[in-house]
Amino acid sequence: MKKAFLSGVAVCLISVLISVAAGDWAYLYKISGACGLGAILLSALLSGVFASGGRFGGNHHSETKEHRDSSSKMTNGLAVFGLPNLLAAGISFFFAF
Repeated sequence: MKKAFLSGVAVCLISVLISVAAGDWAYLYKISGACGLGAILLSALLSGVFASGGRFGGNHHSETKEHRDSSSKMTNGLAVFGLPNLLAAGISFFFAF
């Protein structure tokens, strides 16, 4: 979790540097927003949010506990990576537009 959060903050800092170098705060909104939204959508996809109840139950019973744990760790890591990026995109939205 800590690595995912620090990676998300690193992407935010890189997008801030790109925005400052270009002199356009819209880059921060676009880069951080795309990374954050992509990570959150991928996290939701891997967690099974878009599956129906019967399909989710079938998947739940057919996978092992280790697989469930690793999948849960991956989805949580992606969500934690995406949160600082979405926060930066949300704050920069008010300054860029």
